[in-house]
This record gives sequence, structure tokens and C-alpha cells, in this order.
Amino acid sequence: MVLISLYCRTLCPLGNHPTPFTTDLYIVGSKRLNFIPTLTPAQLGSDTVLTVRSAPEPSLNPDDYTFAHQIRVRFSETDAMGIVHHSRYLPYLEETRVEYLRSIGQSYADSRETLGDSAVLEATVKYRQPLKFDDVMTVHLVLAATTGATFTINYLITVGEQAASTASTQHAYINAQGRPQRLPAWIKELAAQ
Repeated sequence: MVLISLYCRTLCPLGNHPTPFTTDLYIVGSKRLNFIPTLTPAQLGSDTVLTVRSAPEPSLNPDDYTFAHQIRVRFSETDAMGIVHHSRYLPYLEETRVEYLRSIGQSYADSRETLGDSAVLEATVKYRQPLKFDDVMTVHLVLAATTGATFTINYLITVGEQAASTASTQHAYINAQGRPQRLPAWIKELAAQ
């Protein structure tokens, strides 16, 4: 029920409006949900579990990624133990996504104005080795999977040849009213490469 609550708060902040789900969502142990424009969490019941279609696990091989971005760890990102605080990893992933879009000629700001926004539905980070102040990390990125209205990006963070962490973010494409919409064609084309 956690995912559906997060999804509803993202798309319907008041929580009492019908929340549309796309064909990217499933009921575990039952048949696939199709687009149901009036399905609400109350109608699902408290024991219903929804999950978003998952993508392949992030690879530990940097050659499996299509983009790389370097970031130097700042002192303010470290905790009392002298390592990067776990909360700082998501901004590293976001910075890399924005740089990736810029590198392929799809400015994030322009994309938001013309095509809508991509809300983060889920983020997973596996910490393998700590990052420390002044480390220069390389965040590798690959578009791992797409569906009708969602896409998944996998990440590998390395310092030198050492894998520091892997991560995955799942996004839903939404319009200005916060409603799910189909992915732009250019995202599907990137996933096919």
C-alpha cells in the first residue's frame, strides 16, 4: 500500500480524487490492470498490493551504460563519520539525469514546458562502498526499460575502478494537471538503442 499512497499523493495531493493508473501497474497475484480512470485507493482495499513493472538490475560493468557524468564529493555532503550521507545519492542521480538530457539535446526545462514532467515513482540505491570527501565519482546511466507511461533508469556509481553503488529510478510521465500520459517518442527510441 506504500507505493499506491506515494503515487496518489504525487498525482492527487488531496487524496480524495480518483487516481488514474496506467497499464504499467499490476495487482500482485491477479490480472493486469488496464487504464482505469476512476480507481481510487479506497476502492482497492487495504490488502491490495500494487507494484510497478521492474527493470533489469543495474549492471556492475561501466561498459553497459550509455552516459557517464563526473561529480566531486563536497565536504557538506559528508556526515560525522566522514562519508557521504545516504540522502545525498538521490541528488547525484538527479544531476546525472539532467546532464544526460542536456547531452542528447533534450533540455529538462524545455521538456517540462512542452512535454510534461517525469515524476519519480520509486528510487532504489544499493550502497557497496562508501564515498568520501573529495572523491571524484563517475555516475553511469542507462535507460533500462520503458512502458506506456513509465521508464526506468539504472545507474552505477564508481570511484576509479571500484563500484561504490548501484541505483535505479522509475519515473511516470505526467501532464501539467498531474495525470499520467504516454511517453514521448524520443524516450522510446532511446530505449530501443
